[in-house]
Amino acid sequence: MSSKKHDNIRYANERRRHIPTAFGRDQSREMLERAIFLDRDGVIVEDTGYISSPGELILFPDVIPVLKKLQHFFRLLVVTNQSGVARGYFTEEDLFAIHERVIHMLAINGVGLDAIYYCPHHPQVGNDEYRIECDCRKPKPGLLQLAKEEFNIELDKSFLIGDKDIDIQAGRAIGIKTIRIDRNDSEPKDESGADYIINTFSEVSSIIRI
Repeated sequence: MSSKKHDNIRYANERRRHIPTAFGRDQSREMLERAIFLDRDGVIVEDTGYISSPGELILFPDVIPVLKKLQHFFRLLVVTNQSGVARGYFTEEDLFAIHERVIHMLAINGVGLDAIYYCPHHPQVGNDEYRIECDCRKPKPGLLQLAKEEFNIELDKSFLIGDKDIDIQAGRAIGIKTIRIDRNDSEPKDESGADYIINTFSEVSSIIRI
């Protein structure tokens, strides 16, 4: 990566996260100690498979009004499994570009992310450094734990929003309230023990009252 890109995204090899510094982040949020943990695909952008380029991203419009309100009271932290790296579908460089686009798409709509944490590993797939049994791949809570430590998050005042069992399991493992979103089922079902189950992101406002 060029030094210019490092100005916008801090990256550590074994502690994988993107922390945006561009797009005029709201300094009033710097002291927030509670968070909304968000899965990426299926929650804030459409899950179209293994997204391998920024142009494939489709933002769900219903996330914007909700996150615009919540960002004044919670840090917004994306936690996402991206085993497409391990599978060879795209590189970490590609993933940086994709996440820059996610950050930008939200920012131009008035929403500022605090960080994106991702796991590029898979325990059975790949033949290089990415084929490992890691602590960051959900349903393990490693990404959430890292975010907690880096931002001093109070977990008992925080929420996780995900669309899969592994998201909810990760949230439960670390002890935060969980919201399961299923946009494709009029009567969403959950066997992972989510605290709340919803069909649309707009319903988050009736659960997280500010």
